[in-house]
Amino acid sequence: MTRRRVAVVSSCAPPLDGHPVTGGGLRTAQLVATLRADKHSVTTLIEAGALPADAPDGLIPFEHATLTDQLRAAKPQVIVLEQWALAAALGDPAADGAPDVPLVIDLHGSLLLENVYRRGTLDVVLDGKTKLDALRRADLLLVPAAAQLHHFASWATLAGFDPRELPLALLPLATPAAVPTPRTDPKPPLRLVYGGARWPWIDSLDALRVAAEVVRDTAHARLDVFTYEPPRHGLPFEEDLGTWPEVDDVLRGPGRKVTAHGRTPHDAWLAFIQEDATVALDLWTPNPERMLASTTRTIEFLAAGLPVITRSGACWAEELVATGAGWTVDSDDDLRVLLADLSAHPKRVAAASWEATELARRRADHAATGAALLEFVQSPHRPPRSPATLVDAIVAVRQAHLDETLRSHDAAHADEHARLVAAHRAQTEALRERHAAEVAELRAGRQAELAEVRAERKAEVAQLAVEHREELRRRDAAAKAEADRVRAANDARFEAQAEAHRQELVAQHAALAARDQELREAVEARDTWHGRWKADRATEKEERVRRQVESQAAMTAREAALRAESERQLSALRTQLEAEREAVRAELQARIDAFEARRVVRLADSVSGAFAGPKRAPGGRITPATRLAKLWVEHALDREHD
Repeated sequence: MTRRRVAVVSSCAPPLDGHPVTGGGLRTAQLVATLRADKHSVTTLIEAGALPADAPDGLIPFEHATLTDQLRAAKPQVIVLEQWALAAALGDPAADGAPDVPLVIDLHGSLLLENVYRRGTLDVVLDGKTKLDALRRADLLLVPAAAQLHHFASWATLAGFDPRELPLALLPLATPAAVPTPRTDPKPPLRLVYGGARWPWIDSLDALRVAAEVVRDTAHARLDVFTYEPPRHGLPFEEDLGTWPEVDDVLRGPGRKVTAHGRTPHDAWLAFIQEDATVALDLWTPNPERMLASTTRTIEFLAAGLPVITRSGACWAEELVATGAGWTVDSDDDLRVLLADLSAHPKRVAAASWEATELARRRADHAATGAALLEFVQSPHRPPRSPATLVDAIVAVRQAHLDETLRSHDAAHADEHARLVAAHRAQTEALRERHAAEVAELRAGRQAELAEVRAERKAEVAQLAVEHREELRRRDAAAKAEADRVRAANDARFEAQAEAHRQELVAQHAALAARDQELREAVEARDTWHGRWKADRATEKEERVRRQVESQAAMTAREAALRAESERQLSALRTQLEAEREAVRAELQARIDAFEARRVVRLADSVSGAFAGPKRAPGGRITPATRLAKLWVEHALDREHD
């Protein structure tokens, strides 16, 4: 066995701790693992935009402009590309000295269809030409599913390969790592999980809406959705979002049985599907890209022991149904019925889980799944191909036919053109001679007419000149007489206006003098009145100040008198209240004494022997009980008085 140096080039990073992973990243990891399983030396180059800052040293970042230099430094014996779009960055061995070694292109999915959904517009001409040019450079084309062999066989034929010996081989998806033993802990039978990047060509809106409705109506059921925004490095346009904004609205519905998880690291994702989930969903509205794709998320579901529900006719559908590792549905109603049945019969889920694990184990052998790749690397060769793609060849043949037709048309056109030119020249010469004769005849007649007109015009001009001079003399005389008359009238009118203006100025001057005298007298009268007004204001101010002082003194005296009267009345009231209190106290004391006398007599009547006599202590003192009663009565009377 020969060990070779192989360079694996990809735009997607393989699984890294703490980061999500795309399907292209899982496929890249499979290619590297397959080659290393056969002891080949692998150099892994990942597009710089796809690598996080904490990427391990074993992954070499590259830019399109530097890829050729990095490959030249690595000196690979075989180059493996994950997807055809990177072929243009490999360089041209003849032009820039790029490595001229066998090339393997892994066609993980239809990148051309993906780009159509990315842009949201139908633009496949440029991508189609680039794709054919890339495939034509390959020496081996790999696909992950048998359904894709037919699709890419057409492209390989169009790229210029012999359809009888297409360099096209199957490299099935392999389990990314060792298949763990399924957990035997009891779990709810319907713990659904959905996961993956939010690619615009995946429309899972209707399927997720049905799944959410089922789990909300089913006891112990749950739905967990793990999605994240896909990498967009290298896209020169705004990628279409598809139906994912509507999916967010569905997952935000009422209840807590549906959970939408954001960007989740790959190791956390694997832990969830291995430990918590029971059934996986790989459902979407069918379209050309989805029906052709062999989804890598499905292999991760199977490796975790999860049976998968997918669409009928999908790449995985036949194998899932044949092995019992999953189910297919044709419509949303089928999905609703299937989920209800799985919830009611958990043994179906358990049996399918066992089959899913077995299917994953059969895919875990990288040497077996990657036999076609390893065989090529062991014995790389260049398959025969035409000098150009089939499309280019067809275009060239069509162009040759068009060129021949054009040459034939050009020759016929040249003969017809020469004949028409000769006939046109003869007609032109005859017309030129006839035109010259007609012009000479017309010129002679025109000159005679012009001489007559000139003579008539000269006589008319002389007559008009005489008449004009006579008219000018007549107008000059009339204008002079009118000017003299107007000048005399203007002089008379000016003199009259000047005299009237002088008289008006004299009258205005007299009126202004009278008005000035009136204003002077009015100012003197106003000054006299203002002086008297100021004197009156000063007298009024002094009188007002005097009255304020007297009013303040009177108010102070009244306040002192009122304060003295209030103190006198308060003292008298206090004396009266004290006398009334003493009278009430004496009266109460008399009542207390009478009450005690009556009580002593009653006690004497009710007891006999040693208890006869008043209730007093030796020495004539009142007993404690009597004293207590007395104090209580005094207290009650004080409260009543207060």
